[in-house]
Amino acid sequence: MALHFTHIDETRAKGVIDDVHAFDIVTNDGGATGQIHTWKKVLADRAVDTVADMRSLTYELVAFYRNEQRSRYIAARPFSGR
Repeated sequence: MALHFTHIDETRAKGVIDDVHAFDIVTNDGGATGQIHTWKKVLADRAVDTVADMRSLTYELVAFYRNEQRSRYIAARPFSGR
């Protein structure tokens, strides 16, 4: 996984994942909203006090994104009968 941050502070993280998809994560009232390409997720009850917290939140969001993409890929594959 390649993450390239173009901006990161306690309130926002922006950058590119895998040199292809832009990501943007913004904290709001007790939570955060993250977007990777056209995919969007709202995470409630996330306290972000430092840049390290924001970096950790970014990795968490990327894990959610990858898991959902993997699930979609597996669901779309035809059953091989094995």
